[in-house]
Amino acid sequence: MSALRLSARGPAPSNVDVAVEALEIAKAVYPEATLLLDDIMNQTFNSEFDYVFINPPFSLPWTDELNFYQNAVNGRRITSDIAMVELAVRAVKPGGIIGMVLPVNTFTEKTGQIGRWVRKRATMLACIVLPKDRKEFYF
Repeated sequence: MSALRLSARGPAPSNVDVAVEALEIAKAVYPEATLLLDDIMNQTFNSEFDYVFINPPFSLPWTDELNFYQNAVNGRRITSDIAMVELAVRAVKPGGIIGMVLPVNTFTEKTGQIGRWVRKRATMLACIVLPKDRKEFYF
């Protein structure tokens, strides 16, 4: 998860990742960033960031060891993408912005629970669905 706090001194980027390489790249791009080598499942952020960006692994089975996730089911089990969506929503300040890279069915097929949970706490500004037949994308 990558996040930004805005302050009078400018943006203060933060990043949590399990991959050393990802943190090395982040440090090269943002030398002033706060970087943490850890599993995101060990973190519990609450209304700390102005911007949050996630590109989670999809549908990996996780166990909520911290009893933090409201969307965990069946003995604290939750999939990685649902956990990251919940963490992002909880980590951003009121009025903040979240950018997510997720499968198109995240808010429609997964029992609808996470979609209802997010809609109670946030407003979706945009959804960009990329075509399935494209292998390269240019912005």
